[in-house]
Amino acid sequence: GSTALNDYQRKNVSSFIGGVSVVRLRFSFDGNYYFWMIDDIALFELSENNLVLQETSYGDFNPDNPDYITGYEFMEYSQYPVAMPPLLKLSGRVANYGYANQTGVALNTLILDNDGSTVLFDAADGTDNLAPEVVDVFRPGTFQLPAEMGDYAINYTVEQAEEESEPDDNVIERNVEITEFVYSRDRLETNGIYFPPAIFDDVSYEVGNMFLITGENQACHSVSAGVSVGSTVGSPLYAAIYKLDVEGGLATEEIATSDVVPLEATAYNTIGTNHVQVIPFNSPVQLDKDSVYLVVVGAEEGPNNVLFPLSGTSPNLTSFVRYQPNTWFYLVRTPLIRMNFGPVTTVEEQLEESARLKVYPNPASHEVKVDIPSNLEHARIYVYNQLGQVVKHQLLTPGGGLTKTIDTSELESGVYQVVWEGEGQILKSQLIVQ
Repeated sequence: GSTALNDYQRKNVSSFIGGVSVVRLRFSFDGNYYFWMIDDIALFELSENNLVLQETSYGDFNPDNPDYITGYEFMEYSQYPVAMPPLLKLSGRVANYGYANQTGVALNTLILDNDGSTVLFDAADGTDNLAPEVVDVFRPGTFQLPAEMGDYAINYTVEQAEEESEPDDNVIERNVEITEFVYSRDRLETNGIYFPPAIFDDVSYEVGNMFLITGENQACHSVSAGVSVGSTVGSPLYAAIYKLDVEGGLATEEIATSDVVPLEATAYNTIGTNHVQVIPFNSPVQLDKDSVYLVVVGAEEGPNNVLFPLSGTSPNLTSFVRYQPNTWFYLVRTPLIRMNFGPVTTVEEQLEESARLKVYPNPASHEVKVDIPSNLEHARIYVYNQLGQVVKHQLLTPGGGLTKTIDTSELESGVYQVVWEGEGQILKSQLIVQ
């Protein structure tokens, strides 16, 4: 059968190859696919007792559920604004990869508060017997997250009466955050880049995600978006919101577009990073409860100048790319595109004036000094060129009243971004080298 991207299939072949000294494997497929590939094939001996927690969920996305108004209810988000705390629907998929029946199988689920000191939810679901090669889904229950900002941990653990031979794959921890303003579906860490087909290299395009509004009187002030290395600083970007016509299939109506803004180097991402640029709307965009919106960021100069990072997977028809004027494809991985339901503008404006990055002299020729206030420690300074490449990198020694001198004599004349990163914050300043 077919599998999701980066997934795998398992087949018990004991009855075919047991006792055979020479084995040949042949693979074939029947169907139409964008691509088809097999990698990392392994033959291994089964353990007696080996349960595997294959997948967990705290959502219940099912477009075909007649009880759901829009079909986009219960998508998983990594960040929820405090005005829209989610009802979590907890489940886990468990497989018996051993050769013996497993008894007393249970999926235990704990939800801990933002400091890990209080158990908010503790429930289990299971079965008396799980036969070899059988996969089952267990649903421990539902839980309404409180409207209190913070990080919440969801711990899933599968257990059985027998002694487990490989316990490392019996536990999965998920995290959900209640934020002041941010609504995010990506996993908050870049794990890929979307590379459009070459025929669209110079075509203006948009990428984005579907979002369901579950609260009253919500207004989107801005959109946060990441870009990936290979993008060009200064390239024009914009944000837009489309309202989905649920009864009209995937028909959408554009309800808001931001002004065009230049791409900033602080939004660059490589694997493992989580950097975004805030693109504001001229006025807050009012949104309707129980309505679905496609929120996108557009690159007017096309993929030759702007590439977008991906983070996590997207169910079908929940993330999209659009090549102008009207060529749409859905994505199976999630772009770093987020909604902000409050007056978020830039990272610096959320910090006190004393915590701003100071760079001088500017313009510079031979060297530039960077001041870091004493309350910000364990920092690194990066200097990016207009291609998003790091041309200077220095580690700051912790201490008060830090000043660092950066040699700019070898830098070509032009515009650069000086970026400070530390303690979960980002400060930046534009630098001109003459």
